[in-house]
Amino acid sequence: MPRRASEEEINVYYEHHFPRDAFCALLSRKWLGGCQLHRREIALDLHNGAFLRTQSVSSPHELLRLFRSKRPAKVHTGAVFSDNPSFKKRGVYVQPTHRELVFDIDINDYAAYGVDADDLDACNAAWPLVAFGLHVVKLVLKRHFGFANGIVVYSGRRGAHLTIFDKRACELSDEARSAIVAMLQPGGSAEKPHFDPLVRAPCFARIFKENVLVFFESTCILPRREGGLGVLDTERDRQDFLEIFTYREKVRPLRVSGMNPSEAWWCIKEYVRDARFSDSAERAFKRAVLTYTWPRLDANVSKQTNHLLKAMFSVHPKTGLVCVPVGNVATFKPERCPSVAGLV
Repeated sequence: MPRRASEEEINVYYEHHFPRDAFCALLSRKWLGGCQLHRREIALDLHNGAFLRTQSVSSPHELLRLFRSKRPAKVHTGAVFSDNPSFKKRGVYVQPTHRELVFDIDINDYAAYGVDADDLDACNAAWPLVAFGLHVVKLVLKRHFGFANGIVVYSGRRGAHLTIFDKRACELSDEARSAIVAMLQPGGSAEKPHFDPLVRAPCFARIFKENVLVFFESTCILPRREGGLGVLDTERDRQDFLEIFTYREKVRPLRVSGMNPSEAWWCIKEYVRDARFSDSAERAFKRAVLTYTWPRLDANVSKQTNHLLKAMFSVHPKTGLVCVPVGNVATFKPERCPSVAGLV
């Protein structure tokens, strides 16, 4: 079980184990023909609670000097500015010009599951939900916008973020970023999301059939003891689902009491299939499934060009884990994430 990293361990990690060359190469965007590293904002959370924005470096060696002088607990990255962001302190007018398009998913934002953000074991067990959310976002971005170059980074505790590096994505205005988020997100609140706009969207039917429903049946209703999410495990779980699935016929009540998860799911699908008002039943069915599966995004992270993001390879001080890039989100195991203590 990971433990909170000590200040000394974190300092040693940033000085001796942080992959500065790879980190700076990624921030510099050299593949576009010129280095942008010196115009990239870096922000630091310090051990004493102070927070420093508008830091910048022009090389991995300068990054090491910054780490040695400031001794950060956590590292964040921001936008590429019109000039060195540290010039702001001299009164020079600089502004953000572009930034990667980022999508952040945290498991505690899925209200239907009630996962405590401070319970690392519960967050780890719910990783398949985060992984599926990232898969859906990547699918929509590639299919409808042509964005294909992205990296997923584990947050070190309750989720992950997807960073899109395509040139067109980085140059999007805040308004365009907001429009993409609006396309991906349900209306309403986290506790009572409204999925009707998604259900009616022309592109949605294929995603629901080929991805959402397959994931729900393979993982969500699979019992917890078998490694699934256990959506229909207990009587309380089944009643919670039926409260979300609001379609009812007075002459034909829907009862799943005393059934195991697979029996209850078969009964619900049969009820929808034989419904008198099939369109209404189908919409209610899709809304219920989406409530448990559709990705929940931290909208501000995606909308604002000037928003900061916890950096790849940063430490998560509360867990002592390193925010590592994830190759295959479906097979990634958060409990195997490297810790600062282990590295040091």
